[in-house]
Formats: sequence, C-alpha cells, structure tokens
Amino acid sequence: MILTPKQQDAYFASQRNVAQPLSPQEWLEQQTSMATDEEINQLGEGGTVIRNGQKFRINPAGELIPEQEQVQREATGFPTDPDQIENYIIDNIISPIVDSGNTVNPNITPQQLEDLDPAIFLREAEASIAPEYKQKFGLAKEDLVRGLQEIGVDLSEELSGITRQAKQTRLQGREAFAGRGLAFSGQRETFETNISGAEQRATEQSRKLAFREAGQLGRTGERLIGSERVRGLEIPQIGGEQAFTPKGGLIGSLEREKQFTVESLAKESETQERQERAFATRSLSFA
Repeated sequence: MILTPKQQDAYFASQRNVAQPLSPQEWLEQQTSMATDEEINQLGEGGTVIRNGQKFRINPAGELIPEQEQVQREATGFPTDPDQIENYIIDNIISPIVDSGNTVNPNITPQQLEDLDPAIFLREAEASIAPEYKQKFGLAKEDLVRGLQEIGVDLSEELSGITRQAKQTRLQGREAFAGRGLAFSGQRETFETNISGAEQRATEQSRKLAFREAGQLGRTGERLIGSERVRGLEIPQIGGEQAFTPKGGLIGSLEREKQFTVESLAKESETQERQERAFATRSLSFA
C-alpha cells in the first residue's frame, strides 16, 4: 500500500507525537471511515462526502456510512445513529413482544440485530411483487396504446364522412346550377369555394379535437406509468402525426405505489426477522 505525497504528509503530521502510532494501512482505513472535523463542521450530520469516487453520509458519531446503505436504513426505519440502535431494539422489537407474552432469547446481542442487511429485504420484497406490477404496468400500457389507436380510427372515419358529405353537396349543387344554366357562372364558383372552405374547417376542427383528446389520454398515461415507460411504447400516429409527445421527467403514480409497497413489505419482513432472532420462541408464555 502506497500513500500519495499529500497522504504521507498528513500521516506523519498526525502520528509524530503519538505513543503508539498507527501503521500507514491502519491510518488510511481510519481516515476513510471517519469524517474530518472540517467536513463535520461544513456538512453536518447527514452530509455527503466523496471518498475514492464513492459517496458516504456522515452519521451522528462522525462515521462515514456508504450512501446506499444509509438510504436503505432510512427506508426501513432502522436508526442510523449508533447511540439509538439499542433503544430502538428495546422499544420497537423487544418490548412489544415481551408485552405479548413471548420469551426473550438471552443469547441475542444488539450487534446481531444490527447486522441484518436492509437491502436483502428490499430485494425480496421487489421480487415478491414483480409479477403483480408487471401485469399492472402491462395493462396500463395496453390501455394507453389502444385508446390512442381508437382515437385515430374515429378521426379517420370522421374525416371520411366529412369528405363524403362535401362531395355529395358539390354534386348536388353542380346539378342544380346546371339545371338553371349556371354551370359556368360565378355563382357556381362561389359555391365551390364555400364548400371547400367548409370542408377544410370541419377537417381542421376534427383533427384539433382528436389531438386534444389524445394529448389528455397520453398525459394521463404518462402520469400513471411514468415518462420512461411511455417513451418505450410504439405510440400510434393519428392522421399521419404522432398522437402525442411525452412531457418527460415524470416518475408515475404506479411506480411510486410500487416503491411504497416494496418498502412497506421490506420493513415488515425485517421487523419480523428481528423479532424471530430476538426471541427464542413465539409461543412460550411467561404465564
């Protein structure tokens, strides 16, 4: 293990007057696991420190806890302050089950309970609900795509109806003008112009309403399943144009629901595991 010149200066400066100086390896491990006074003063408890490209959080004892581990602990409700761990175990695990009449395992230690990795319970919870939410997301995607397709079909039929009506009106008008000897008159030209204008306005109005409906449906779907999942869909076209454009940056209520369910299940499983470790039996009563 080789210290950088800057680390060497810091090492010799800190160990110069120490009765039992640390080895360079021990000193480096200590520096990596503890926040400096300057970091604590500037960032405070919960502040983020980057060491060797990895993010750490400062806990109340000044120790550096990997950020992912800290986030997972917070998600499960387990305390991050070492001074609070024993009280948490007594108040939230031991006392409730003692009150219910179960026997405490005399060999369990707080360290054994603390050593449980919250990430394990999160992964298990994620796996347990994966089929359910795969189906939920799948149905939501199908509903969105099918709804947009139906809007496109309705628009096509409506535009075809507008075209047929305009064609029929032109034919009837031309016959009427011809019967009156006005087939090549200015009145007939005005009539043709008016019919074309009416057809164009009706077409534009129908397209406007269709795209408005598609936009509302698309935004509802995006708020439900999130922007990333919407971008992964083959969004159908309406009248030759993409039905709607995702806004982007939305997580989606279904994704938030899934995350909440995962965290709730993980916390419940972890609590149960801690209880099972803390008590020798769940059926033997003190009575």
